[in-house]
Amino acid sequence: MKSPLDNPVLIATITLLPSAESGNANPVFSGWRPLLRYAGDDPDIYHGTEIRFDAVSKIAPEETARCIVRLLHPEHHGDSAQPAQRFVLMDGLSVRATGIVTDVYGFEDRSPA
Repeated sequence: MKSPLDNPVLIATITLLPSAESGNANPVFSGWRPLLRYAGDDPDIYHGTEIRFDAVSKIAPEETARCIVRLLHPEHHGDSAQPAQRFVLMDGLSVRATGIVTDVYGFEDRSPA
């Protein structure tokens, strides 16, 4: 299926961690550019992303929202970019959010493993 942003993207649901867990009480806004680490992947592998929220402009700690995750370097995601894949979003070395992929767009040309 064609990507809504003409670049491979993930559709996901993310939840910001509570302030006590993340160490950050600030909200994140649409356009946020965290690093993404897939569950089960090498803990030293992070992917650059840009987050765009569907129905809101920002979310605060402990809030959940559906979003579009634009992949800045989709060629490095391999087979990890799949529906039901869990991930964390990082600000520097701090985990700020958890998420789950609900859909994937723009990987039509991806070769089978």
